[in-house]
Amino acid sequence: HKLIESQKNKEFTVGHVGRYDPAKNHALFISSFNSFNKKHTQSRCIMAGTGISYENVVFKNKYAHLINASFTLLGQVHNRNDLFDIYKKMDCLVLSSITEGFPNVLIEAMSFGVPCISTDVGDAREIIADTGWIVPSEDQNALEKALEEAYREYLDFPEKWAARRERAYKRVVENYS
Repeated sequence: HKLIESQKNKEFTVGHVGRYDPAKNHALFISSFNSFNKKHTQSRCIMAGTGISYENVVFKNKYAHLINASFTLLGQVHNRNDLFDIYKKMDCLVLSSITEGFPNVLIEAMSFGVPCISTDVGDAREIIADTGWIVPSEDQNALEKALEEAYREYLDFPEKWAARRERAYKRVVENYS
């Protein structure tokens, strides 16, 4: 019973890395995570990227009402090692873009064994393959459902989650230099 109780209160950290730009669709991510966080108050969010801070007045005016204490806004990360440390703190990464070419952020996260949820843009489907989740672009319900599925697997099936993390890592090592 104690083990079940401790698992129930385990934090789940969702990351989002990308500069502030309409194409990155921060609105979709922030709204989806906010809704997910209301159900799962132990969940945490780390956001990094140029303009992802209250110093960016446009960002602040648009999202301050949705961002609570579960969000950590890091702004621009200047050092690769700092960025790598951020990936290591994530349990899952979300790419919520409306458009992308080849989203390096997925490769970076997966190289740390971080499963990804991405909108179906650019090469995301090809990069993620069977290691994560692909959702339709601009579909908040689908993104929330994928977050829920990831969280349930993380919480209730740790061996499946560990295997998913390993597949993500191997996919990058074997397919992307």
